[in-house]
Amino acid sequence: MKNPVKKVDVELQPILVKTPGLNTLDVILPSARGGDTLTNLNVTNNEVAQLDEARKVYKLITSMEYHSDTIEVDDEWANTRVVVKDFNNIPSITYKDANGDNQTISNPSAYFGLYTRTFDDSNPAFINDYGVLKKKISELFPGVTSGRPVDENNGKSTNGVLEITIRGDEFYIDKTE
Repeated sequence: MKNPVKKVDVELQPILVKTPGLNTLDVILPSARGGDTLTNLNVTNNEVAQLDEARKVYKLITSMEYHSDTIEVDDEWANTRVVVKDFNNIPSITYKDANGDNQTISNPSAYFGLYTRTFDDSNPAFINDYGVLKKKISELFPGVTSGRPVDENNGKSTNGVLEITIRGDEFYIDKTE
């Protein structure tokens, strides 16, 4: 088991910023951290730190790196038993809040409503469950939003600029509010 306060490589991910006006999402590459690009979008270092912490909490819950326990459960449809990640007893998670103070969620399974009963009765199990989990995590961080940040455009381009469609819920910094 890894220590829950060990740094997770979330700082290697792009920073997503929803900008006002055009209902677009700026994708800021990790190399631009601390630079003028974020400053020009009025994004603070604190907001970026909150985004990193939200991603860290999500990764600690969903990955097998921190909590690798599995459980054998029934798959009623296939009439067999399968081995899946055990969301019943996720160990405590420590994160830094918006003020930079350490906070601990002693029972993440109960706090976020996670469980594994059978293959078909688990949370999270489907893509929407993971979106709900991200939403609950984002509520811990006032500078972070979760969801689909822009309307779907099916990969169309506008004035020669390719638009990328994000179909799943993502953590992002919303500067439209």
